[in-house]
This record gives sequence, C-alpha cells and structure tokens, in this order.
Amino acid sequence: MENIFTKEKIGNLSAEIDRQIQELAQASPAESQKGVTEEQEQLPARQSQAIAEITNENPTTFLQTFRHVAKSDLCEEGGVLYG
Repeated sequence: MENIFTKEKIGNLSAEIDRQIQELAQASPAESQKGVTEEQEQLPARQSQAIAEITNENPTTFLQTFRHVAKSDLCEEGGVLYG
C-alpha cells in the first residue's frame, strides 16, 4: 500500500497545526462577546467557523460530543485506543 503522507505533506500539516496552536494561545479575551459560553470564549472565531463548516454542527455541541467520545476511546476499557 502506498503511503499517502509524503514528507512534504507531513511537514505542511505539522506547520499548519503549529500555526493554529500558536493562534489559539494568543487569542485574547477581547474577542469574546456578552452571552457566549466559556467554551466559545476560548475558541477563536476562525476555529469555531471551521468546525461549523466542516461538521455542519454547532461548534460547542460538536466539541462536547468529541470530548465525550475521545475520553471513552482513550480512558474506558473497551475503547478503541484504550490500553
């Protein structure tokens, strides 16, 4: 089977992840709006918009579901990545 992740693709993905992590770390509280949840305050608009566009779901709801499933997969016996 051919490896679909070339060194160049891995480098590009890694750089994009690093860039977005840096952007999240630099997000300021001034971006938050009155009446939004604490999770939405912590998630910059760009990431929130990307989650909404890709998943067609509310970003907060998606992240809550994702956390629950990830915890189940990682931490509970029988989880896909448990062990």
